[in-house]
Amino acid sequence: MKEIQYSIKHTYDRQLEDYKNIISTRTKAALIAEVMAEWLSFPEDHKHLNKLSFEAFLWLPKGIAEDLSDLLNHKPTAKSTREILGAVRIHLLGEEQKIDPNDIIHFPNKKTDNS
Repeated sequence: MKEIQYSIKHTYDRQLEDYKNIISTRTKAALIAEVMAEWLSFPEDHKHLNKLSFEAFLWLPKGIAEDLSDLLNHKPTAKSTREILGAVRIHLLGEEQKIDPNDIIHFPNKKTDNS
């Protein structure tokens, strides 16, 4: 009887851990989306944008963080918003979830087109 209980507990523990990973992935994805959307809106007050940016730089892997830094600093050689979103997608979901960056829909602000 104990073996069955442990087996059931193990199954539920694994499902809970999988669920927590899904929530974490969605939270991180939402943060990157919000950083990009806020940045592309040219906000007058940068407090919220700074907070979002700082949060992203705390967990992004080095290469993606550097690419994001180049973009936010308007470096001419910076990757596009779509390319960075694609890289974050691969980081969060794995290589098998890679999509063409041009398939990411982006509605540019009239002030700029950082697609």
